Amino acid sequence: MAEPAEIGNNAFMPPAINSFDNGAVDGAGAFQIRGVSGRVLFRPAGTPQGWFFKSVTLNGTDLTDTAFEVRAGTNVTGLEVVLTDQQATLSGTVKNSRGETVKDYVLGILPDNLREGANPQRFIRTVRPDQNGQYKAIGLPAGDYVAFAVESLDQGGIFDPLYQQEMKARGKTFRLTDGQTLSLDLQLAQ
Repeated sequence: MAEPAEIGNNAFMPPAINSFDNGAVDGAGAFQIRGVSGRVLFRPAGTPQGWFFKSVTLNGTDLTDTAFEVRAGTNVTGLEVVLTDQQATLSGTVKNSRGETVKDYVLGILPDNLREGANPQRFIRTVRPDQNGQYKAIGLPAGDYVAFAVESLDQGGIFDPLYQQEMKARGKTFRLTDGQTLSLDLQLAQ
């Protein structure tokens, strides 16, 4: 099965859909995206400062993290993209086995239980701490998560299913709601 194309930030867009007005929102909140076909994961190409991507529905069906098959030459109507100004924030510190605050680590955040077929991209994060050892993850969607802290992480390693399974067993679960600020202190995984 082909991977979905993502319409949005850093997405590959065929030349046919790179016109200046393609996807632009008008004064009534309407938009058109031309030249798209195949499996598509809809995302806004950018959001106004202070606003965050929340959801995508098509005629009432949630497509937020699920690819939709767009057949060539057909018109799809009823697509709704919702933004929110309610930003979830997760912050905290990490301690080692001696109870000392660690200042150099990588925090990993994974979704705990996404619905089948959902693209996990929005729910996975890696975060480095500030100079005092405090971490802060901003803009996670509402949901259930597992957080873990390790000394280092190979680039792309957080997307490895075996690594995710191992870290979920060693991490700490938590739930975020829209706009919530949550403090979560962790133990460095050994």
